[in-house]
Amino acid sequence: MQEKYLNPVKIILPDSNGFTILEKKEIIKLVANGNCTDIYLVGNRKLTYCMTLKEFDKLLKPYECFCRIHRSSIVNLDHVKAFSNEGIIELAEEQVAHCSDSIKEEFISYFKHP
Repeated sequence: MQEKYLNPVKIILPDSNGFTILEKKEIIKLVANGNCTDIYLVGNRKLTYCMTLKEFDKLLKPYECFCRIHRSSIVNLDHVKAFSNEGIIELAEEQVAHCSDSIKEEFISYFKHP
């Protein structure tokens, strides 16, 4: 379904019951949880979805605001508030994520002016 309908503002998450629609600005980060993924949303909401983080990475590729920063997490770059040299990313609503050393330069490049 995602290939047929790519909305620049909304993300369509197919599931066995149909699909769920989220606005990309709602998503703060995604974290692997076994074969599922925890999606942290604005308003201190959390949704657990039965898709692997690898599947979410593929689904979110067309959206430039999402960056896989670690083998176990993806962040929405629009919600980044700060970054430390130790690789700690502060996100909206007091969420935190860790950036792996191998991704650090790529992550930082998103915030450099052209």
